[in-house]
Amino acid sequence: MSKAPTSFLHRSDFPHVFTMEDGKRFNSSRFCKIWKKAVDSAGITYVTSYSARHSFAAWSLIVGINPLRLVKLMGHASKQMVYEVYGNNDPPAEPEVLRLLAPQRGLTAIG
Repeated sequence: MSKAPTSFLHRSDFPHVFTMEDGKRFNSSRFCKIWKKAVDSAGITYVTSYSARHSFAAWSLIVGINPLRLVKLMGHASKQMVYEVYGNNDPPAEPEVLRLLAPQRGLTAIG
């Protein structure tokens, strides 16, 4: 592979990398409408996409995901950012997390 593939450069006539179905720019107000529709369709209590992202990161750290893996999943530049923004949970939360997750994993809850 001496040449980089260039086919991806010509996939769209639109100037943006991420677009809506109509080719218009992907923006937060349009995304919010899609997010709300998805949450409503799922039948869950509404939360903002930011809250869902924050919860995902915080819970990932609590249950012990490798911080470097979380950095990649979240698109952050460093694990310092992950710890500063999402790592401010109480350390004693781990036993509580294990108690919450144990029944779903067929385990006996501790504590």
